[in-house]
Amino acid sequence: MPIPDPLRSLQCESGGLVQTCPHCEWASRGHQWEIQACPACGEEVSSTLAIVFGGLAVIRSGRDFQGRAQYGPAVRLDAADCAAVAQHLPPYPPG
Repeated sequence: MPIPDPLRSLQCESGGLVQTCPHCEWASRGHQWEIQACPACGEEVSSTLAIVFGGLAVIRSGRDFQGRAQYGPAVRLDAADCAAVAQHLPPYPPG
């Protein structure tokens, strides 16, 4: 019986990409870079792209972004507001 890797659980996963193809039923989660063409049918994949960090998903749809908690609220950032939001984020590393 295989032992599950705790670092691959949804609570610990960091930076897993999620993409889908609107032309066929292909979908992928956890690949490392954005895919432009569907590996199943060769058509262009959807412009909606999500990056999942544990219980938070950051979803890009066109030019806008949406932050969505797994079991909670969501917030939408318009592309025009992203620069204003980014300037108020704390520097990394904090301190």
